[in-house]
Amino acid sequence: MGVIRGAAAVLYGEPTRFLSAVQRLKQQLRKREKLMRLARQRVRTFLRKIRANETPASSW
Repeated sequence: MGVIRGAAAVLYGEPTRFLSAVQRLKQQLRKREKLMRLARQRVRTFLRKIRANETPASSW
């Protein structure tokens, strides 16, 4: 997926401000997805640790 930049963007009728705004939005989205992925990973690790420390007697 190529991004049109600079003079080529103007030729295609896309103002550079719009393109930079789109790039910023995509970057924010990637950052949010990364943070969510890391948060889920931390939760899974925490739950795994809790379950590993459980004794069978404590489950009932």
